Amino acid sequence: MRTITYEFRQGENIFTHAVEVHPQNGETHPESGKVDWAKLEYNQCEGCRWTKDDYCPVATRLNAPVHLLNDLRSYDAVEVRVTTPERVITKHGDAQDGLSGLFGLIMSRSGCPAFEPFRGLGWYHLPFSTYEETMFRVSSSYFLQEYLKGRLPNDRTQVNSQIQAFYNDVNKVNRGIMQRLKSGVAPRFDSAYNAIVILDSMGMIVSMSVDHAMDDIREAFE
Repeated sequence: MRTITYEFRQGENIFTHAVEVHPQNGETHPESGKVDWAKLEYNQCEGCRWTKDDYCPVATRLNAPVHLLNDLRSYDAVEVRVTTPERVITKHGDAQDGLSGLFGLIMSRSGCPAFEPFRGLGWYHLPFSTYEETMFRVSSSYFLQEYLKGRLPNDRTQVNSQIQAFYNDVNKVNRGIMQRLKSGVAPRFDSAYNAIVILDSMGMIVSMSVDHAMDDIREAFE
């Protein structure tokens, strides 16, 4: 198990949330997450494939950080400090940007079937990754997963289509979580909602530009 801790520092205020990352998705729902807005049937995502119980695995894990950071506005200037077993990474920016990294980590390791292709990226979490870094990590992770399964793809169209399909599934979850936040949580400010918007926007950009990005990645190795 690895522990990754996000600290949001705003003046003398420090908001901290630690994420325990297990090698497999064997975690149970946190008791603090078993709330009404996290029930599976509450604004259930389109095409939901979760069948293990009656609670959304993503919403239950987001409940604690959503409420912990309830007093942060999207545009509030904060220092975000991310501590992993290997290093400490610090960045100054908007609260929503730091939250999007934290939420992305939590969602990737939630056990939700839509995030299955991103489990490895959660284990090797990279805070504040740029579009280029995200594209490289997503495509590399995809090829490695396929190699380990003994079915390494050699058709570029297949690769593009599969990565786009991954993000189409994730987009449905993002929209479902945004709807849950709007109608069920009623946070004081909009930082949590906009953090999901940022994640979804990045996913859409990656999905739409994967073919072009592959050319850029190839140039880096030539």
